[in-house]
Amino acid sequence: AIAKALKGSYADWERLGIQLGYFENDKKPPVVAVQNNFDMSTLRETVIKARIERGLSVA
Repeated sequence: AIAKALKGSYADWERLGIQLGYFENDKKPPVVAVQNNFDMSTLRETVIKARIERGLSVA
């Protein structure tokens, strides 16, 4: 990491500083809360319908 930073750009130095603990990593991707709105009571029927639509066998 040091060799890369010595011949690299500011982003390389910044990344090295984050790894060494001098900077906070504020470039973390945002956490997206995805909720499951699927009705599990109709799961079997939904799977059968999707398999038929795609031409797959329904066991």
